[in-house]
Amino acid sequence: MLRCCQPRFINLQWLRHQARCRIDLLILWTSYAGLAASDNQVAAGLGETLQAFVAAASVPSPAPIVVEFGHRKMALGRKRMAAMNGRNAFVYLKSKFGLLNATTPLYLQAVIFGRAKDEENETFVELDLEAWEELVPYIAKLRIIT
Repeated sequence: MLRCCQPRFINLQWLRHQARCRIDLLILWTSYAGLAASDNQVAAGLGETLQAFVAAASVPSPAPIVVEFGHRKMALGRKRMAAMNGRNAFVYLKSKFGLLNATTPLYLQAVIFGRAKDEENETFVELDLEAWEELVPYIAKLRIIT
């Protein structure tokens, strides 16, 4: 029997699925995060792929971290600094600058990638040492202050 002569049954569940696919693809243009959370596996896969591309494009450079205290400047490896927690990293920085026996309180400030537009306009912000592991990839410059 020919296919065109067969009776056609409309599957409402299939129609809903197709509508959901089209809606999910429209979301793609507005929000890939919402797309990644979709019930549709194809759309969710596309959203996760887009998130991976965006994350890869926004990763800061693996350049060393420049640390300054007073008139001294030192470059330290980003990988080594990322391997430590915040408190150990601060003790390590103090030891590099001979500040382990300092009696005055010391604070750590940083310039974060994307915040400074040019060298004259860089803004230092105080760091949360508890969130050190999250912040290290985005640190451009560190400063120890008293």
